[in-house]
Amino acid sequence: MEIDHENPQSAHAAVEAVAPYVSCVEMLINCAAVNVAASFPRSAAKGPFEALDAEALVEMFRVNATGALSAIQAFTPLLERAQRPWVVNVSTERASLTRAVATGSVGYAVSKAALNMLTRKLAAERGPGGWRVVAVHPGWFRSPIGGANAPLEPAAAAARLLESLDTLPVEVTGSGGFVDLDGTSIPW
Repeated sequence: MEIDHENPQSAHAAVEAVAPYVSCVEMLINCAAVNVAASFPRSAAKGPFEALDAEALVEMFRVNATGALSAIQAFTPLLERAQRPWVVNVSTERASLTRAVATGSVGYAVSKAALNMLTRKLAAERGPGGWRVVAVHPGWFRSPIGGANAPLEPAAAAARLLESLDTLPVEVTGSGGFVDLDGTSIPW
């Protein structure tokens, strides 16, 4: 079932739809993103700084950060039934404060940086109870954001993501680490 990260109620509807058929959810992957605000000019969310519109960034936060929060909260009862649940938040290397570039993608980077902090906070709260929580940069893949020239097919990026999760040490997953598809840590 698809979850619309702009609509918090869709996560609850998804839980209601799957709960009768599963005893638990072992992994929740929040893979939603926008890099522009649909109802604003591109520059309102991307920059330059003087063109940014706070409401455009709020629209992006709804999808890129708080949408994940709504999904996690809705699925928590099913996640808690798993032995060692996973929460994987698909982020971007553009959300790295260390690697920040001066121009472009302001709303995307800022809202995904908020998702990264959500990842860290969730890990701090739930990691001691056995939850594995991580933010992952999925690489450049073909999508509305990545474009048609990206080198990876979405299915290949997803397969690499799932493979890399198995190799991550508890120091990363228990602390809400930030990694790329190969499991390499990305600086905050």
